[in-house]
Amino acid sequence: MDWLNALAREIAAHRPVALITVVDGPLAGRHMVAGPDGILADQVGSPVLARTLEQILASGGARCVTVDGLRIYVEAFLPPPELVIFGAGHVAQPVAQLGKLLGFTVTVIDDRPDFANAGRFPGADRIICDGFVAATRQLTVGPSTYVVLVTRGHRHDMDCLLELVRQPVAYIGMIGSRIRVETVFRLLTEEHGVNPACLEKIHAPIGLDLNARTPGEIAVAVAAELLKVRRGGTGQSLSRLDRGKIHGR
Repeated sequence: MDWLNALAREIAAHRPVALITVVDGPLAGRHMVAGPDGILADQVGSPVLARTLEQILASGGARCVTVDGLRIYVEAFLPPPELVIFGAGHVAQPVAQLGKLLGFTVTVIDDRPDFANAGRFPGADRIICDGFVAATRQLTVGPSTYVVLVTRGHRHDMDCLLELVRQPVAYIGMIGSRIRVETVFRLLTEEHGVNPACLEKIHAPIGLDLNARTPGEIAVAVAAELLKVRRGGTGQSLSRLDRGKIHGR
């Protein structure tokens, strides 16, 4: 069962992997497994199927298709998206909890041992107790990385953004008043030469407009925006949308 071992190994290591299963004909029940670097197990021997695996790995999902005269079921197993929370204060705690509930792997970063610890974040997959700049350099970020900045000061926010704003992350959100946001953006552009176009990707102030006040409420607003960015949607109340669109989903 080399194909099953290869599939299980890649999933356990949180690496993207795709599986083809031939569903009819003389090759029914045979499999092909591939990752970003190529074929990992092959009982079929079709270069056309290999290209199909690469396509499904890039797009995600699962479907039945006919390729190279074979009816196949092809499915991508993608690692969960990562939520990186900078700051381990009162808002960070419920954000981390909701992140796990939404299927993210959660990393929490703070330079204070009394805050960045497993006692405060028992569900976090990784806790880094280090300076914010040093911590960003320990990360591997990419299109499935979601960054939430809930630090204790705008200087920390700015340090993090200088490291991350040019990275190809899925989301960056920063907590703070509009004055704090404007201050950070001004310092980034005037003192550090950041192109203002780079700042357009930052969601700041963070979260959807729920008139949130408590840490738990703020976390719900943040989690709702994370889900909106990840899955799409308007962020409006479903009752306000066209009824036909609701029932047609």
